[in-house]
Amino acid sequence: FTRRPGVKYTPLEVQFLAIKEKHPDVVLFVECGYKYKFFACDAVIASKVLGIVCFVEKNFYCATIPTARLEIHMERLVVAGHKVGV
Repeated sequence: FTRRPGVKYTPLEVQFLAIKEKHPDVVLFVECGYKYKFFACDAVIASKVLGIVCFVEKNFYCATIPTARLEIHMERLVVAGHKVGV
């Protein structure tokens, strides 16, 4: 997972990219207020496995779930064979 030259990233996107560079094989849940967000390739994976909508937000694909559903969706991703991180 690499940064594209000339693209202006938000602070959250920079943080996400730094984590993904260290852990590219982990589907990352990022808590943003009352929801968890998935970005980029993680959003596409979450969309397919969890049956949620994936959309473009700023520089990445994005998908969200409510914070109250974390354990349920985390289990579904693990059962599907993915490593997850929060």
